Amino acid sequence: MAGYYARRLMHPYVPRPDAEAVNEDDVYCESCGYNLRGLAPGRACPECGHGEKPGKAAKRGKRRSLVDPLLAGDDQTRHRFRSGLCAIAVLFALVAVARPIAFGGIVLTPDPIWSIGYRWLFLFAALGWVIAVWMVTPVSLDALLPKWRRVRQSARLLALAWLPGAAIFLAVPVFLQDDLLLIAGRIGRAAGGIGVLVLGTLLYRLAEDAELEQDTSRINLAIWMLPLPTLLLSVVPGTMAWFAVIPLVLVYVVWVWAMLLFAAGTFGISQHVRWAMRHGLERMGRDERIRARKQKLEEEAASQVRETRKGEGDIPLA
Repeated sequence: MAGYYARRLMHPYVPRPDAEAVNEDDVYCESCGYNLRGLAPGRACPECGHGEKPGKAAKRGKRRSLVDPLLAGDDQTRHRFRSGLCAIAVLFALVAVARPIAFGGIVLTPDPIWSIGYRWLFLFAALGWVIAVWMVTPVSLDALLPKWRRVRQSARLLALAWLPGAAIFLAVPVFLQDDLLLIAGRIGRAAGGIGVLVLGTLLYRLAEDAELEQDTSRINLAIWMLPLPTLLLSVVPGTMAWFAVIPLVLVYVVWVWAMLLFAAGTFGISQHVRWAMRHGLERMGRDERIRARKQKLEEEAASQVRETRKGEGDIPLA
């Protein structure tokens, strides 16, 4: 079952051999006239699909779309989507840096401020995560990716599990010593972790459709690298022998690397959306400038035309 969904949703990404070659001059599609400049030579037209190899369209119909979902919607939707992606990138980077620092402070000093400070940070990060996930999983995605509707809904619902998990994580060491609450907190954080993988799978699909090869590779690698070190760090006891710290540091290195990979991939996707927004604004401004310039030229031409009187300019015949 796990292998089936891995092949269906998170198949290993293999870059195209001609990924670095692009059309540097204006090349137009023979079918619809779309400008193919900046695309790989021989690639199918993204507007109409002309030039696609037989059988490839059916395959893409199962897995990919000619429409880039990251460029769909109005400016407000794209701005909200980009803000959510940036928030996810910042949260991942922040937690990736804060957790090892807190671990070092706990190991080196008996001051509980390290543990308490990290637990409060974790609570605020969980709240920010819920908001960010709901921003990057709008209902409008269902129209572009109808088969991924359940994945989008699952990402939203599982994100909510971080709130009770983080609240119990903060309260139990200070106020409560109930085993049931400890178990409930672990279940909440585990469900939230599964939600991270679900959202990562959705972002992987979006980045792949947008042909963001580097960001696709980063998110794909982070999805496969995060579960094991996260599971190991979740069962680390509060006190341990000094020799156990060394292998734990290695686990932290892998975990931090995977977290930063996810943050970098998410930030790369947000930059793609930012480019789309800026391109739309520039295109809108360009059209307005063209209309204004055309109107100005017409007014100048009209002002230079004068009415000629009868007989003026006639050449007398010999």
